Amino acid sequence: MTNHSILTLALASLIGCQPQATTPKPTAVTANQTATPSEPTTTEATPTETSITTTSAEVSEVALRVSTFDELQATIAKHRGKIVVCDFWSTSCEPCVREFPQLLKLSQKYPSDQVVCISASLDFDGLSPLETYKAPVLEFLKEKQAKIDNVLFSEEDTVINEKAKIASIPVVMIYGPDGSRLKTFDESSGKEFTYEADINPFVANLVQTHFKK
Repeated sequence: MTNHSILTLALASLIGCQPQATTPKPTAVTANQTATPSEPTTTEATPTETSITTTSAEVSEVALRVSTFDELQATIAKHRGKIVVCDFWSTSCEPCVREFPQLLKLSQKYPSDQVVCISASLDFDGLSPLETYKAPVLEFLKEKQAKIDNVLFSEEDTVINEKAKIASIPVVMIYGPDGSRLKTFDESSGKEFTYEADINPFVANLVQTHFKK
């Protein structure tokens, strides 16, 4: 083989071993470089429900709150300008339980800006923790669909009797629009009272006097 042929083969071999062109890889962003920000993605927020506005369903729920006697008096005072009927009762009081539906009927008879009805339970006697009394009282209220302001006293029944100046329940107190107690229905005289015969006529007369002019 001639020197010319050897040289030709060598050149061909060198040309065949040249690397193929490759696509350059993206240059990494160093600490001194600033990456171009991508287009921000905007997600529209979905409105959530809040408890600011009370719905009619929430208002109509049967509920029970714990209160002292003094706190109950403060509640009654907030209803100034209205007639307030406050029924003192307990689940162990047979006349109370018998007349309880009549309290609810009375609450539905008049607009809430004229007459407000409150049930105040004296079930707590101090023999067990207060929490143990909530369930049976609330169960009774739900059974009766008592969609009014329902209170369970956190003070013992004997303390409530002393503060309210009552001997025993059932007792129904009627407060006038000026916040004063106008009438207390009880059985201290030995005579039973009922909503139909005693309380309803008394409330009707007050409504006529204060709201039907």
